[in-house]
Amino acid sequence: MNKRYLISLAALVLVIAVVAGWWFTPSASVASIQALKCDLNQGECKALSAQGQSISLQLTPRPVPILKPIQIEAQLQGFVAKPEQIQVVLEGLNMYMGMQRAWLKPSANNDEYTGTLQIPSCQEHDMQWKVTLLLPPRSSVERAEFFMQTHTE
Repeated sequence: MNKRYLISLAALVLVIAVVAGWWFTPSASVASIQALKCDLNQGECKALSAQGQSISLQLTPRPVPILKPIQIEAQLQGFVAKPEQIQVVLEGLNMYMGMQRAWLKPSANNDEYTGTLQIPSCQEHDMQWKVTLLLPPRSSVERAEFFMQTHTE
């Protein structure tokens, strides 16, 4: 084979590897944010990013019931590109309960997203939950985590 051909092929492979590495590596601005010291069972919670975006989450009715539909409302502020939908993942922290999933769709006001979810029944009287909102990949914020506690008699 021609030496010039091999050098060109090696250069092409190197360029493809660099571009692929850049494309598949998350940017430094992608973040996971949390609403700290806030209980969704008590009221609306807000998670803030270092870049100034905020995600507010509210569950109704309150106190949040078990085995009944819950209305979920999320509001995004400071985002340049709004997602077409947001996935919600509910998971138990002090006992494995599987992962409950739902999708939030934008309302007429494009900053607000709504959907419904149902919390499963559990043997624990006091259950700790994490509610994660997953935004599309390559968003400035990819996930926002919120927490709550439910109590059953």
